[in-house]
Amino acid sequence: MSKHGRITICVVCGTLLPEYTFQEYRDKGMSSMVADGAELHHCPNHTRDEIIRMAQAVPNFHRAGDYKKYAED
Repeated sequence: MSKHGRITICVVCGTLLPEYTFQEYRDKGMSSMVADGAELHHCPNHTRDEIIRMAQAVPNFHRAGDYKKYAED
């Protein structure tokens, strides 16, 4: 990977994907279009349902202090 290259991760599992062009992702079955026109990159072994479920997921963020609270329980 180049020093200033684009980093692409799988939208489903977070795996670092190889540095391909957008067309190469499409050709290899590693890219999906969603209803809003976004193009999502993913590992080729994920099902369409998994990809759609992750695309619609609402991220939840926690501060590091919140994790410490859970560890003390």
